[in-house]
Amino acid sequence: MAKAAARSCYHGIPGVLKNALDWASRPLGRSALTGKAVLVISVSPAFTSGDRAQAQANETLLAIQSRPVLGPQVVIGNVADKIRDGRLTDEPSLRFALSAIDRLIALCPAGHQAEYAQPSLS
Repeated sequence: MAKAAARSCYHGIPGVLKNALDWASRPLGRSALTGKAVLVISVSPAFTSGDRAQAQANETLLAIQSRPVLGPQVVIGNVADKIRDGRLTDEPSLRFALSAIDRLIALCPAGHQAEYAQPSLS
């Protein structure tokens, strides 16, 4: 499972991330990202939580023929108030993000689902 992190840049994703996605999408239809399930989660110190950057990332991911996870977008605003000791501790935000991660895992090939499974919160 690949992960990438980038800060929002002028209401969108940074050019470096967009370029990386463009390069990773080559050749179109046969790249490593073709058909792969992807999930975009955005966090922000502001209330808006990077929603515009997330929309742009999802648009790019659709264009390169990956499979963005369907469902509510995970946007976590005011993140500084929701993190303690480097961990997301806000229970509603955590449950919301984990439900999206569960949807992502469900899209993974069956042989890899256990590899990506998260421990239960309860």
